Amino acid sequence: VSGTITLEGEPLENAFVVFSPTSLAAGVTEVNAAEKTDANGYYEMQYGIESMGVPPGTYQVQISTADWIKQPDGSNKVIKESVPRHYVGIDSVLEFTVVEGENDASFDLSKKKPK
Repeated sequence: VSGTITLEGEPLENAFVVFSPTSLAAGVTEVNAAEKTDANGYYEMQYGIESMGVPPGTYQVQISTADWIKQPDGSNKVIKESVPRHYVGIDSVLEFTVVEGENDASFDLSKKKPK
């Protein structure tokens, strides 16, 4: 599973993309998969230490840019959320079904909440 995340048509850099299962194929144990986008908004999903991809099933897709970075002086630099609330955490309206083989899970996010 790979794709590109954009916001209003512009690449979304350093966004966390999380696939949280809502239903999984028979015999697959529950797993969350997460990855971070590059400067072009591109990501390739990985779960576990050495497992590329995501097991077949249906997932809620959560996207967020909020983060904190430890500074050399020990303080934290907070990066505020730039993704609209309707894509963040358990409130995300995004869903994607993964099938065997390669999957393009690209999303162009909008500031307007989808109907």
